Amino acid sequence: MNRYREKLWYLLNSTPLIGPVSTARLLEYAGDIEELTELSPDDIRRSGILDDRMLASWMSTMARRQELFDEYDECEGRGIHFLSMEHEDYPQRLRNIPQPPYGISYIGRNPSAYEGCAAVIGARGCTDYGREIAYRIAQELGKQGICVVSGMAAGIDTASHWGCLDAGCASIAVLGGGVDDCYPAGNRRLYDKLCREGTVISEQPMGMPPLPNNFRQRNRLISGLADCVIVAEARKKSGTQITVTYALDQGRDVFCVPGRITDVLSSGCNDMIAQGAQIVCSVETILDYFGVGRENDKAPVLTQKEQRVAECLDCGPLHIDALCAVSGMMIDELMELLTIMEIRKIVVRQPGGYYRMAARI
Repeated sequence: MNRYREKLWYLLNSTPLIGPVSTARLLEYAGDIEELTELSPDDIRRSGILDDRMLASWMSTMARRQELFDEYDECEGRGIHFLSMEHEDYPQRLRNIPQPPYGISYIGRNPSAYEGCAAVIGARGCTDYGREIAYRIAQELGKQGICVVSGMAAGIDTASHWGCLDAGCASIAVLGGGVDDCYPAGNRRLYDKLCREGTVISEQPMGMPPLPNNFRQRNRLISGLADCVIVAEARKKSGTQITVTYALDQGRDVFCVPGRITDVLSSGCNDMIAQGAQIVCSVETILDYFGVGRENDKAPVLTQKEQRVAECLDCGPLHIDALCAVSGMMIDELMELLTIMEIRKIVVRQPGGYYRMAARI
């Protein structure tokens, strides 16, 4: 690894508005990273590759050359690592995708260290069911040493990271801003744990806020770092579907958890299944994909009374009063039974006195 060339790549990667497509054209025009960073503004202008805003951004970055070289050194001291595509430790999975990033920064474990990886993604404003499904899938994958990749967004992403980490396995979070910026701010505890026990990665420069346009770019890295993509819950038109599109372009397998046809947050998954995505009705589908098996995790055996309650909750959550009426049980007996079923993780108590069946996948 040539340290000076890595600094030049860091310089190029720190230029806002200039993404992988423009970078590829500039490198083709100049011939090499060293020649490119020595070109004058007039040379760049004559190339016709950059518009006025991009050229201004380029000139501003080149004027900060020494400052950014110093920043590169400071990042190393803070445990923030930069890898250009030339570096031997650059993730092989990313080398092989269309428009790979020319540089990435990460905190924690080197992203090349992971063998089996699955992206578990979905809606930010998910349901309790979707959150639980994502957590369970990620947890079972983590138990088998399969790393879970996601975007650290609220909802499904957060649940999937925690599921994997709680199983004692490392997880990868791909951010839409710089790796030094925890977003959303409410995920600080998760961010810190990922930095210690997993990986936080981004192609954005240090200090870059999580701008809306960055997330589309971010999504191609989530699918790119994974062997397959699993969608737990999603609307028809969403960022999740953008990730799935990237996944298909990258040759990744896509799995979707089905839902009721009346649920808006299942409409995206159901639609993708109709278009050919593989259906996930149990986590064994994913474990079989990775060639591993789940042991000692059979469905709990229900007593006759527990089975009666389960049948009542089959169609969805019920208030305790309604459940009492439908099951024909006395309230005291039902409350005692529900407490036992909750401890056994057969049912889940929800706010307002409602109960539902626990998700098993």
